[in-house]
Amino acid sequence: MTTPIAVTPEQVLSFRGRRTGLIACLEGADDAAEANLGIQSQSLGPSLFGLSQRVAGGLTVSAVMKRIEGPERDLVRVWGPRGTIHIIPSRL
Repeated sequence: MTTPIAVTPEQVLSFRGRRTGLIACLEGADDAAEANLGIQSQSLGPSLFGLSQRVAGGLTVSAVMKRIEGPERDLVRVWGPRGTIHIIPSRL
């Protein structure tokens, strides 16, 4: 039987912030989208902005859009059953 560990709310927030790229930015847009299990919003603009804020090196919103519409297409946008947009890595 395992013994549960005690964690503080601050430790949980710190872990989640690092894991999702809000405290320490992630390497690429596809890594950030994967770490967040997809970036989701009601419209495309906020999704693009949220993803750009999680990537090291100051990735712009237009650069994220090029990753979706450009020839590489390493990011894909999909619409969920509730009318929400999800940006996910194409490798998933």
